[in-house]
Amino acid sequence: MNWHSDSQTITVEKGSTTVELTIGSKVAKINKKINELPVKVRLVDNCTYIPLRVISVKHLDIKSIQRWYYNGR
Repeated sequence: MNWHSDSQTITVEKGSTTVELTIGSKVAKINKKINELPVKVRLVDNCTYIPLRVISVKHLDIKSIQRWYYNGR
């Protein structure tokens, strides 16, 4: 996982899947394909919050999902 503070973007790679999320955006780029999110990506207390479904639709295991969250502390 990479945090790009200048663009407020998170890039996560798992195998052949790449997910790009931008704080304040309702768009997730999954393998460069734009996917509309039901809510904006949020940063709360240095933790990024996204709808779990965004990642789970790619059939990744829960341990992968847990490793994807960013905690900037």
